Amino acid sequence: MTLLPCSTFVSRAMACAVALTALSLAAAEVAKPAAPSQSKEPAAASRAAKKSKRQAQANLPAAVLKEPQGTIMEVAAIDRTTRPKVTAAAQQIDVLLEKHWQEPQVEPSKPLTDAQFVRRIFLELAGRIPTYDETVRFLDTKSNSKRADLIDSLLESPDYVSHFYNFWADILRLCERPQNDIFFEPYLDWVKQSIAANRPYDQWVFEMLTADGKLCENPAVGFQLRDRGMPLPYVDNTVRVFLGTQIGCAQCHDHP
Repeated sequence: MTLLPCSTFVSRAMACAVALTALSLAAAEVAKPAAPSQSKEPAAASRAAKKSKRQAQANLPAAVLKEPQGTIMEVAAIDRTTRPKVTAAAQQIDVLLEKHWQEPQVEPSKPLTDAQFVRRIFLELAGRIPTYDETVRFLDTKSNSKRADLIDSLLESPDYVSHFYNFWADILRLCERPQNDIFFEPYLDWVKQSIAANRPYDQWVFEMLTADGKLCENPAVGFQLRDRGMPLPYVDNTVRVFLGTQIGCAQCHDHP
């Protein structure tokens, strides 16, 4: 039995781990009871405050989808100051895995060649294999950091947004018309923009779970409108997606 060292794909592994943790924290935050209000705000002022909050939530960072001068999409730039932290985390994870390899005498496989790496990382982050030119360019690069540079480049690419939009579209059950009188374009664009702007998962998941108002004013409310008038499917899907557990069977009988 052979295992791959995790350093090669630590960016993806850490991103998934952080995302899952953030989703759990967001769900827990929603479950907290609201603190009692110390003063009764006039109804008009309260409505104005809620509207202002919705507008603020809808305002995303500048790096959003657009089509200037033939560019399909602009994606938030990677913060390369975090690379040393990622490298250190990768080394710590490898040390932990190595301890488990030694106990059952498991031998890890050899590190990937550059040719294997470029194909695999494109499939992981861009959802496609690299072109001939992309492959040759990577193989001809002599930099010691070329693998990390390629990962950063892919994370900034439109292909990454498209690939991970498909991932979230499956999880969130996105479609253009979930019901006859609901057009989901604002919500679909909001999800794409959130991915393109590299917004933290805990922020936009929290907004989906707590959103209110109209879809045109606060696109995040689309998550709740997806199952409008169907509370049981809504609760079942929300718990499954963000807490990783199934409660759908409780609709018909006592859940174990």
